[in-house]
Amino acid sequence: MDFKQIARTTALAAALACGAAAPALAVPLTMEYAKTAIGGGLFQYDFTLTLDNHDGSWVAGQEWDWIVFGDQLGWTWNTLSFDAPISAITMSYGGHAGPVLALATSSVVLPGWNPSAVGDALSWSGTSTMNVADGALKWSSVITSAGAVRANFETAWREGTAPTTGTVPEPSALALVALALGGLALSRRRKPQA
Repeated sequence: MDFKQIARTTALAAALACGAAAPALAVPLTMEYAKTAIGGGLFQYDFTLTLDNHDGSWVAGQEWDWIVFGDQLGWTWNTLSFDAPISAITMSYGGHAGPVLALATSSVVLPGWNPSAVGDALSWSGTSTMNVADGALKWSSVITSAGAVRANFETAWREGTAPTTGTVPEPSALALVALALGGLALSRRRKPQA
């Protein structure tokens, strides 16, 4: 194998390693759920959306609204319970489709959920005929204010499987990208030997 082949192989391996790295969580919120088969083709889902500030971006006053869970699954949903400040669970259709947490008097206008401290959480539960595979349940928060980051098709994690705070952002992944770019640059600069 010549130098160019080695450099390209190294660059490819580094790029693949970056792609295989643990997923980064893009918002300071983590959605987790427990799923229980309750018979008759029904599954109970118990959700918790927690402000854990794993990315360090949260500041007091930020708000999240139009929180869609099971985004784009097209699933059936029957609400069993929810805690304040959730006032109802409605449905959304279109670009973000699925059950939506109505906060205060509406599900699509501010004010939304305004957690006051790290550890604050929303909880709700319901049933569905869908047995959603781990990693396939997505959620979004389409409307935000006060600098809150929008959640756009984030993964809702099966209870106990969410990545830890050590996954955001990953210096080792950045190092692998630098290695890949360096390998490609060297492969282009190396002159053939006579």
